[in-house]
This record gives sequence, structure tokens and C-alpha cells, in this order.
Amino acid sequence: MKKIIPLFLLVLVQLVYSSDSVRTQYGKFYDAERKRDVPYKVYYKENLTGKSPVIIFSHGLGGSVEAGQYLGEHLARNGYICFHIQHIGSDESVWEGVRSQKEAIEKLKESLKDYKNAVNRFKDIPFVIDEIIKLNKTSETFKEHIDTNNIGIIGHSYGARTVLITAGEKVLKGTMSFKEPRLKVGVALSPNFSENPPDDIRKLYEDIDIPIFHITGTEDGDPLNRDKNFSPEDRTKPYKNITTSPQYLLVLYKAVHSTFNGGERATKEDPYLEEHLEDIKTGVTAFLNYYLKGSEENGNWLKNQFKKELDKNDRFEWKE
Repeated sequence: MKKIIPLFLLVLVQLVYSSDSVRTQYGKFYDAERKRDVPYKVYYKENLTGKSPVIIFSHGLGGSVEAGQYLGEHLARNGYICFHIQHIGSDESVWEGVRSQKEAIEKLKESLKDYKNAVNRFKDIPFVIDEIIKLNKTSETFKEHIDTNNIGIIGHSYGARTVLITAGEKVLKGTMSFKEPRLKVGVALSPNFSENPPDDIRKLYEDIDIPIFHITGTEDGDPLNRDKNFSPEDRTKPYKNITTSPQYLLVLYKAVHSTFNGGERATKEDPYLEEHLEDIKTGVTAFLNYYLKGSEENGNWLKNQFKKELDKNDRFEWKE
């Protein structure tokens, strides 16, 4: 299905792996003010040198720190420190005790209706950034190796909502904001838009001032079947309506909702999973290298060459 990316392009976007292996650590941050744990799994190169940009990964509804493993491992090999965090209340605990798919879907819907879960999700991001800054001063592993001036966020599904909202999207019809100004860039996997948006949806996004890479698929539907009129094309609405900063869009042919999390379910549902994951890793790495490492070469490749390496049925575009 896909073209083979020439070796010189792999070098260009830093996809030739170094000899350093990727290590992981599990841990838990505790927010005393909210009396809340935030578990994490961090991916990093075994032999850290210099300073590395930071990525925070936010899982989808019902997920955990294991979400997005393919990206955590890949980005760590390419010089990033990736904290995959877990949002208690909208995480895998929602699934506990369920005995059928129908029951599971109902519990997931209940979690979404609880506004406290959403607020805690969004507040987890600035709290985790505070804790990462502390690690840069005190951690035996990470001390002076974290570039706290270059922090990005990636999220899938509900995590993509977390990306957009902490990037500056307003909630409650534009009356409330959870914008985190220390974020420099975002990647929204399976993005969605606010329920009951205002007539001019652009007003929700007018405070977003960072570049965002929106990635979805032609079969990326609503996993909870909440709206029979939902179309995968709806996931491109944030991209279309954000006009205040550079935005990028990738729509992968036949990619489904589970594609972007990777894992066993995606293997069963996406006939082109391997190719799709490679496209995501390639595009996201070039995007992050451009905006967090200042690589003009990667930026030029992303804007001018990436589309040529995709399948003819895929869609890629960008706007300043």
C-alpha cells in the first residue's frame, strides 16, 4: 500500500535509531492540593546527554500509562523524554467489574458525563509540568537533562480533547479556559470538537497560539456510538477552524479509531496498521523536530516532501 521511504529521508527526519536503547520507568506524582495521584510511565534514552525536549502523552477514555507505546519508544530513540500519564477517573478504572461490551460503553459514557473527570484531566497537565520541572532539579536520572523550555503534548481521543483544551480551546461555550502557556506544540490523534458549540466555532479556538498536528483516519468514527450522524470528517473541524497558529492535518486512508493507540485491537481493525503507524511516527517526529528542536530542515521536509511519501489515498495539508 505505502511507498518505501528512501534512506536519506529517514536520516533527514532522524528515524535512524541510535545505539542507545530505550528505557522506561514507572512512577506516580501526587497532587496534595487535589489529593490526587497521577501515575506515569516515562520513556527515555538509556544514556542521556545534554537536554531533551519533553512530551506528555494523554490517553483516551478508559486508557492507562501503556497507551501510545509505539510513539513513546520511537520518540525516546529520537531524543525526547516522554511522560505517558494516567488520568484517574477517566482511565482503565472505568472498566473495572464490567461483564459485557454494552455495560462497558455505558460506564464510559457515565465517566464522560462527570464534569469533575474532565476538569481533573485538564488540571493534570500543568501539575505534571510542575513535577517534571522538579525532576530536572532533583532526579538522579533526569537532573539537568530535561529541556523545560520545550514541552509538547500528544493525546488520543479524549486525550486529543485534552491537547486542544490545554492548548487554549475554550469550554462551556467559551466561558472557561484551561490553557497551559508552557506548552509549545501539540499533536491531536483522533481530535474532536466541543458538544453544542457556538454558531461561530472559531471563537472556541481564538486563544490557541501553538502549532498543532491533527491526525485522523477515513474510518475514525465514534467508538461509543453516541451520535448516529457523526462522520469521521467531523474530526477535521478543529483543524479547519483554528486560524490563529500553524496547523497540520493528516487523514490516513482506512485508519480507524484504535489505529492511533496501537495495540492488539488496532491490529484486528486496521488492515494497514503497520504502514499507518510508520506514517504517524515519521510525520510526528519531523513536526516535533521542527517546533521543539528548531530544525528548519525537518520543517521543510514535512511541508514539501511528506505528502509525496504517503499513499495516494491519504491526505496531508497544512496552513500558517
